[in-house]
Amino acid sequence: MDEPRKLPLRKSLNRPILVAGGERTLIYVLGVFAAALIFGVGSKEGVVAGLLLWVVGHWGLVKIAKVDPQFSEVYKRHRLYQIYYPALAHFSALPARIKSAITNR
Repeated sequence: MDEPRKLPLRKSLNRPILVAGGERTLIYVLGVFAAALIFGVGSKEGVVAGLLLWVVGHWGLVKIAKVDPQFSEVYKRHRLYQIYYPALAHFSALPARIKSAITNR
């Protein structure tokens, strides 16, 4: 009973959910737009545009997913935080004031 307990680590619980190599929600949105072009326009140009959108968009989403499989969630979080951390500093700006947590009495 001196050995530590061993538990299996399942890869399926840690891997991001990808569809066709890209992030799931972005692939679905791309598929809806491509299908709308293919079936909605009703001409050869619409079919070509829809297929071209699907091929180029899928290629781009797979490339992005290889770098960051949770790209859209990170981007959404970035957009929320951007108002709190604006990049307004200049090389001649004064250093930020740091408040001390310890008060001198």
